[in-house]
Amino acid sequence: SGGYYADTDVTCNVPIKDWKVPKGIALITGYETAYELSEPLRSRVKFSRSEQVEQWFFAAAPGHPVLKKSIELLVQKWKDGKRDTLELTGPGTFTDAVYDFLHHGPMTPDSKLDLPVHHAMGPSGQMVWMLQAQEVSDGFTAADPWPGQRLIKHDFAGTWKR
Repeated sequence: SGGYYADTDVTCNVPIKDWKVPKGIALITGYETAYELSEPLRSRVKFSRSEQVEQWFFAAAPGHPVLKKSIELLVQKWKDGKRDTLELTGPGTFTDAVYDFLHHGPMTPDSKLDLPVHHAMGPSGQMVWMLQAQEVSDGFTAADPWPGQRLIKHDFAGTWKR
């Protein structure tokens, strides 16, 4: 039936009904970073990608192609011997699936997400709405100062690491 997903350490600051997402959107997610990370910084903070889509919160219509692609990529990466959690079930695979859906092909090391925020993307019935990093993250990756309201707060508790 579709629905919303949020990690257990995510707090909703603004009711979802007040997010001003237009009708017809089938997937809501957001940028994890407000800018492309340098390779040394990406490696130091242990991000999967220099630009990535957060997946601590998202909303999706049932059977959305990004979710199906995420599962396909996870299975393929597992078969290829990958075991890193962030790459398999975290932002690595989710970013790859969003990219593949919106750019009609796989992400490569030279690929840039280059996705506009607050703009409906994709075919009718499957459109994606990308939130700005500042709306979904208050970590170092969200450029400050941010005059707008953070829609959600992620505490980055990392309980999955235990």
